[in-house]
Amino acid sequence: QGADPDEGAILLSAIAVRTSDDYTEALRLLDSVSPESQYISLALERKAQLLAHMDDCAQTRQILKELRSDNISTIEIWGIEAYCYVKEDNFKEGLKTINAALKEFPDNPDLLFTQGSIYDSMEQHDKALAVMEKLLIISPEDPRVMNYIGYTLAEKDEDLERALELLETAHQAMPTAEYITDSLAWVHYKLG
Repeated sequence: QGADPDEGAILLSAIAVRTSDDYTEALRLLDSVSPESQYISLALERKAQLLAHMDDCAQTRQILKELRSDNISTIEIWGIEAYCYVKEDNFKEGLKTINAALKEFPDNPDLLFTQGSIYDSMEQHDKALAVMEKLLIISPEDPRVMNYIGYTLAEKDEDLERALELLETAHQAMPTAEYITDSLAWVHYKLG
């Protein structure tokens, strides 16, 4: 018995994006998944994700609405919707979306990181830092979180030794991440 053609379409769509950034081919493959397929929800979720990256948030929201009407809810679906709002600089709706997602998926690290990032974009830095501190307890090894807190402390000239420790740990975890290297350089500069 051969592979399910719908499953194959989903896998090939991922390959098309990863190997050549061919979103059109990936969308064509995802559109070929039968509406009766057990993989249709995954295909629609992937399609929404691709459309969001292509800046087609109107069509993305239509697909997400369709998924929700079928009582399908995943962390990824919420994240895609918030991503669209943030891309449109509609941080209030993005935050509203993430807060709703956190009611369904409390303490999810990806959703919390997005929430903190949105607060930061809204220039509500104290709220952003509070979310990141909570996230550091939940995910103490996450270099993105350590970087955010370390950089923020350095910016505020507060607890620079802690900032250095967090950023050194983040840098060890992701030594090629330029944003972490920049943050580490900044805290060294602040320390003199």
